[in-house]
Amino acid sequence: MAWPAEEHIQQLVEYAHRNLRAVQILRRDEDNPERAFIYLEGKWHDYRVMVSEIHRRDGSVRYGYYVLDKDDRQVVGFDNSTDVTARRLKYGPAASTHLHEELPHQHTPDGDIRLTEWMDFEGFIAWVEGNL
Repeated sequence: MAWPAEEHIQQLVEYAHRNLRAVQILRRDEDNPERAFIYLEGKWHDYRVMVSEIHRRDGSVRYGYYVLDKDDRQVVGFDNSTDVTARRLKYGPAASTHLHEELPHQHTPDGDIRLTEWMDFEGFIAWVEGNL
């Protein structure tokens, strides 16, 4: 079933091949009528880059972009998961009333979480190029 997520995922794969080395598509599924999924990894200099996006029929996207060092330790991560700490940072005592809200945030190497703006793969690559 053709829908906009298929085109987006193809563009993401092409962008990955232009900006990363040794790109491997670990999983790609666009056959489900309710969601499409891409999970890939590649290399940027000495770093391992891991990318996942889930596109839902309603247009929402759940993403995760991570950079690991040569010992597979997390250098940085950006995602919009339903993270407890991110909810507490945004809503304080009312966090429990937002249980399933996906909030964009950054994971730092020391385990801290910071709220961020929405991130897409191109923005992530720009962050990597400007910060690593």
